[in-house]
Amino acid sequence: MATYDGQSSRPGYYRFTTSHGEELRVPREMVLGYRPRVAHMHPPGEIRPPEENLADRSHVNLSDGNLSYSLAQIRHDRSQADRIAATTYGPHSQHQDYQDNAHQLNMLGVPIVPNVDMAAPSTAGRLGHLPPDAHMHFQMPRVPQGTSGYSTQRLVHDTLGMPHQMGAPGMTVSITAPDPSQYNRPGTHNRIYGLENGSAAQGTYMHQTSAVSGADQHLEQYGYEHSQTTTNQSTSAADYRRTYGYEYRR
Repeated sequence: MATYDGQSSRPGYYRFTTSHGEELRVPREMVLGYRPRVAHMHPPGEIRPPEENLADRSHVNLSDGNLSYSLAQIRHDRSQADRIAATTYGPHSQHQDYQDNAHQLNMLGVPIVPNVDMAAPSTAGRLGHLPPDAHMHFQMPRVPQGTSGYSTQRLVHDTLGMPHQMGAPGMTVSITAPDPSQYNRPGTHNRIYGLENGSAAQGTYMHQTSAVSGADQHLEQYGYEHSQTTTNQSTSAADYRRTYGYEYRR
């Protein structure tokens, strides 16, 4: 616990005093204030399903394991708090810092939609509250090895197929995966993700428009810590990443 003491003598920093009497200087962009949103409540005072709060969101981060990716984006640019939403998959207890990050996003009015499975038939309906020209992003999709009947490449395929399932051809999608240079064996990246050779996009009506390496590296200084979708573990391959952009074309 810490008490806010106002602006620090150092420009761009706030000053806090902890319960132990220690003084902290925190960069201004790391301090996120409370921003209540009436849209989270129905008139009678009952909390609406979280997916209904997607209607004014232009960007959704899919399966943001510990929510650090969404929070880092907002720390980098606080105006993103009015645009971003996040979904999660699986039990939250496996993800380090999930509760703290969720609390901060809730205070900012950022919708968090739990238990969203890209393979589930109901997902297109749940995400259907998004504006028809919204952007969907999946940061580091990965299905654990040994999962029966499903794979990471299938997860990427299902994600890219979502705009067609939703009847929203104006939506765009981006996928961030380890950079191909992170794998020593030729073909490993394509076998896992199907992004470089386009196999994951087949039948989705989505066409690749960009592939940029290292574009998200700056977010690590704002607290982004990669965790695999279903565990609280990372891999060395996640250290350098490439983001692939897609748009709908029939």
